[in-house]
Amino acid sequence: MTLLYAALYTLGGAVLCRLLMPVLLRFSAVLCLVDAPVSKRKVHRKPIPAVGGLVIAGATVLVLLLSGNALQLLLQYPKWFFSVVVLLLVSILDDRFNLPASLRLGIQLLCAFLAACEGFRITTLYGFMGIETLPVVAQYLLTMVVITGITNAFNLIDGIDGLAGSLLFINLLVLAPLAYVGAQIQWLLLLLPVLGALPVFLRYNWNPAKVFLGDGGSVVLGFVAITLALHLANVFANGTYVVSGKLMAALAGALVIIPATDMLRVSLHRAKKGVSPFKADKNHLHHWFLKHRVKHAHATTRLVFLQLFLLLFTLLASHYLTGITVLFCQLMAVAGYTLLVQLHTYFTRWYCMVKRMEHGRHYQYR
Repeated sequence: MTLLYAALYTLGGAVLCRLLMPVLLRFSAVLCLVDAPVSKRKVHRKPIPAVGGLVIAGATVLVLLLSGNALQLLLQYPKWFFSVVVLLLVSILDDRFNLPASLRLGIQLLCAFLAACEGFRITTLYGFMGIETLPVVAQYLLTMVVITGITNAFNLIDGIDGLAGSLLFINLLVLAPLAYVGAQIQWLLLLLPVLGALPVFLRYNWNPAKVFLGDGGSVVLGFVAITLALHLANVFANGTYVVSGKLMAALAGALVIIPATDMLRVSLHRAKKGVSPFKADKNHLHHWFLKHRVKHAHATTRLVFLQLFLLLFTLLASHYLTGITVLFCQLMAVAGYTLLVQLHTYFTRWYCMVKRMEHGRHYQYR
């Protein structure tokens, strides 16, 4: 594949996204794909079209159809392709009708199972707890949990302007050259138009946002990112490449560790309070930043830099540490960062309480 073809695919995604965006923004109200601030959990103050995912999907599909690559991808991975289409349609319906969480979870588990049937499975733990190759049943069960969990994690972290889109862009930007190294050209041709479309979307999604990614974007792109990461881990583990399977697994961990740990922490917090894990609240890491009067753009930038730090650390540390040790260090880094932000939250509450005692109940933290 030449550099010219790569540039054309990427440029095609960007141009088509730019052309489709104003059209779908205009018809978003007709389609009832608008995120209205109907609850206190919402951080925006006016209705915002939630058609970003639909625009990116439309631009990508058009590029693939015009190039003839869509049919090749469909024939090579029919179950995976079907899963993506189902997730996109269900997510759009969820943006429109607010489907029950149990229904969405069941469909996501089914799509994860189909992806596992396609061969996108976790087959080994790379020696963790003395386990190398997993039994087939364990491969399917663990893969379904991981794919469904990470897919939802990217959806849940889509809470402030630019965050989910930026993290997903970094994910796909890392996976694209890895797909090229692993000779997975069909995957590369799928990712390039998405990589072209995402910066155009982020221009509209950056604070103040004119459009949201919506479930149709965060769920589908999260599913694509995690399934491709699993596929590449198997490709590199079963062949002779510059990238090893262990390094790919460590990179995959670095790519998903921020949304995954945030989702796990919030779910445990809700369970501790006796609340359903599916009940939305404002306890995510990005919500804490907003409580400190940090602007959307600054909060997103901080988490993006944390993501880049984790990737750089993984690339350097993988030469000296085992894959499991690198993953543990990633987890400790994110947990430590989260703890610092949480301690800052507690300090702010204490500081405000003291100031209210000094100046009266109308004091506000600045």
